[in-house]
Amino acid sequence: MRKMRNSIASAPGKCILFGEHAVVHGYPALAIAIDILSYCKISESEQVGIVLILKNYDYSFNFSDINDLCNQIPPKFSQIAVCLNLISKKYNLSINNIKIEIQSDLWTESGLGSSASSSIALVGALNDYYKLNLKIKDISSLAYEMEKKVHGKPSGIDNTTCSQGGLILFKNHEFQRFDFLKQFQILIIYTGITHNTKEAITNVKEFCIKEPKLSLELFTKIRTITEKGLKELKQGNMVEIGNLMNKNHQILTKIGLSTPDIEKITQISRSNNAYGSKLTGAGKGGCVISIGKLSDLQIIQKKMKKLGYPSIITSINNKGVSIGQ
Repeated sequence: MRKMRNSIASAPGKCILFGEHAVVHGYPALAIAIDILSYCKISESEQVGIVLILKNYDYSFNFSDINDLCNQIPPKFSQIAVCLNLISKKYNLSINNIKIEIQSDLWTESGLGSSASSSIALVGALNDYYKLNLKIKDISSLAYEMEKKVHGKPSGIDNTTCSQGGLILFKNHEFQRFDFLKQFQILIIYTGITHNTKEAITNVKEFCIKEPKLSLELFTKIRTITEKGLKELKQGNMVEIGNLMNKNHQILTKIGLSTPDIEKITQISRSNNAYGSKLTGAGKGGCVISIGKLSDLQIIQKKMKKLGYPSIITSINNKGVSIGQ
């Protein structure tokens, strides 16, 4: 009996330590890949067409071919159609007789890069299955094309961080990767409210048009915080990193990106000895990140659970996209 082909790939999520939104306007940002993963498995199918299984949504469908998939897939999952269509045309592939299974351990629409992470895992699995010999930068570029369809004008920081892993300094589609952060424990707390990245980016753009002088002043302060943040990370000064996170959060609040839930979470974290606590990602919901001693983070986590906020303590992922995991 012939053995059926299959390929598995994974990619980490991300959280932005400093510089979200400012990065869209050409300022630097610091992000880390987090050790919470998305997975994609592609296997050969005896059935004609494309079987798509999205485990997080309990969604399963059979498409007769790629055109049927592009026409019938719900808009919420349009990046999958964009990916398959893009790769099939770019590499002259006949994508057929396969089963695609996608699953993510990340909360969706929460600022942790679930869209980019899932896209990169998908491209990574396609790369292995069809032996495309893509480099990491190629996988990241393809994922960015998908991100543009989903978010309108993303900065590129999500696909870069989720594909490369490690600590990323990002500015104007150029990045530096650092791997000196071998251990970096961080508490991620989910508000339970999804956000719309495209809408948040538009709101900030409108703020910049309405308040050009103030927005320039605030983004300049964020740049200073980001640059100082990298220096403090290199020195391992976590208390000062926390202070800088708090300052960055105050600026994001002035721009209008915080919510009552976010403020409640950050205040409880700080009052329970977190070095720093701030929203991460687009804001208007999503997640809050807090850093501090592990014992204090565990206490905060227990308090969040009692208040109904799910959370996880995780660390940095230095691998990025991985095949066969």
